[in-house]
Amino acid sequence: MPTGQPDFLAQLASNPTSQTFAAGEDTTRLNMGGGSNSQSGRWLWATGFESGLGEAPVSGVNVKLDTTHVFMGAQSLLLETQAINGDTATMSKSLYTNVAADVLSAKFGIESMLSFSLGANVPREFRWYCVFPQSATIYNRFGIVLKINGINNAGLYIDNNGVQTLISDVSSLIADNADLFHYTKFVFDGVAGTYTRFFIDNLSFDLGGVAGFQVVGLQSGFYFSINHIAKLAAKCDAWIDNVIITADEV
Repeated sequence: MPTGQPDFLAQLASNPTSQTFAAGEDTTRLNMGGGSNSQSGRWLWATGFESGLGEAPVSGVNVKLDTTHVFMGAQSLLLETQAINGDTATMSKSLYTNVAADVLSAKFGIESMLSFSLGANVPREFRWYCVFPQSATIYNRFGIVLKINGINNAGLYIDNNGVQTLISDVSSLIADNADLFHYTKFVFDGVAGTYTRFFIDNLSFDLGGVAGFQVVGLQSGFYFSINHIAKLAAKCDAWIDNVIITADEV
């Protein structure tokens, strides 16, 4: 599992030349603890939340910077839900890319570090959503859901527009420790409209060939969000750090 220390032996994402590259965050990239899981991809955008929230729009009453639980640097993002069943705290990012130029290799990755405190064993969900324009009138939507029902009780799912398919039981990873950051990476092929793989800590799940959800309509850019959702009327705390978007994944 990630130890909270950068792994200098792993190759970093290369060629950060996209028009959406946030140069101010390059010194916080290093590696998020995933070792060889992080070695591929052209870095499009990254934030360690060291420069605030300007690069990453957030929504929710209690979404804010935090200095108490961090993976690297001085700050992370606290996604805190209210004591309302279904309340959601979200971080999102839109990349208004030149699709024709940027999809020479269409596999994209979303990396992040994730930590949470279960408190009174409160059920919650984490959802990674990505939307990618396949053409001017068609876009593909992808979703991964981590359902946590309590300590040592969790499952990982593919979500295709509300139709959820179990990937794996990941109960062994779930402990009540806000200082333990879990490595996550979601890779998908936007043009082919298929999932590729998902990593959580030292587990890798091959999702190749599983179709995403195709939508007819206008979508002006590549969009993603990380959502923390309360599934009980109780306050829930979660933290994310070192969020990175890559292209040209293998």
